[in-house]
Amino acid sequence: GYIDRERLAKCLLHLGTAAYNYNRFEEASRHFAKCLKVLNDKRVKLPQMIRVQAHYSYASTLMMRNQYEAAIEQYRLALRDFLYEDDNNELANIYYGLSETLHRAGSLKDAREAGEQARTFYVSVGNHAMEGQTHNLLGHIALEAGDYRGASDHFTMALSLAQAPAEPARIMINNAALADVRLAEGRLDEAKRY
Repeated sequence: GYIDRERLAKCLLHLGTAAYNYNRFEEASRHFAKCLKVLNDKRVKLPQMIRVQAHYSYASTLMMRNQYEAAIEQYRLALRDFLYEDDNNELANIYYGLSETLHRAGSLKDAREAGEQARTFYVSVGNHAMEGQTHNLLGHIALEAGDYRGASDHFTMALSLAQAPAEPARIMINNAALADVRLAEGRLDEAKRY
């Protein structure tokens, strides 16, 4: 019955998430694709957020397998289905994933726009860890675009967000990123300091 199909959709979503967490992206991808197929049955009445999560989870597995076009499509479907939801943290996660995928695909302008959207939503919910991570992503996008000043600003902001509370791994990552900017600018002494 419909109840069983609803349970099946939820189970597939959980199985996909578990596989993803163990870096088994192909297996996760299959679970999420099956989940979306079950959710496309008009008789299945589950909260819209389940469909949103299935789309963006599927998108992230596609991105990890370098299938950027398909991943971008899934992120856009997640945004379309998000229309009537009210969860800025989830919305930020979708934009972050979209930005990362566009960056990997080489669409720097679109990646920057999606990243700025993600950053805005993370700021609105006070998610400082992801705000810092988004600044780091935006820094890499700017660096690749040859915007050293913008890259430097983003990495510096990410670094300051990583220092309170102290996150040693993030501090190290952002110092290394700032060193990359200085190297790209040909400022070797400053690069060594970072």
